[in-house]
Amino acid sequence: MRRVVVLLFAAGCGYPAEDFRDDYVASYCAWAGDCHWYESAAVCADAYAEWAPAEGDCYDPKAAKDCIDALELLQCPDAEAAVDFPDACNAVYLCAE
Repeated sequence: MRRVVVLLFAAGCGYPAEDFRDDYVASYCAWAGDCHWYESAAVCADAYAEWAPAEGDCYDPKAAKDCIDALELLQCPDAEAAVDFPDACNAVYLCAE
């Protein structure tokens, strides 16, 4: 239910950076736990407990929403295959110059 509320808010008013951080960790760690990159999603979340963008980093709410949406669809790679990580996730804190 929380995800639905967050996505409805994100669609209408922008995606708050505070929500993105929590949603990113939850979505990424669910995927990473399922794909056995971490022992479990909880272990992954513990590893990211202190993660936060650097002060002054720019923030792109559209890229953030696109990143979370893409993470929800991300599949585990075949053995030894490279992960096709969503481009939007790399653009969330990338400032246009």
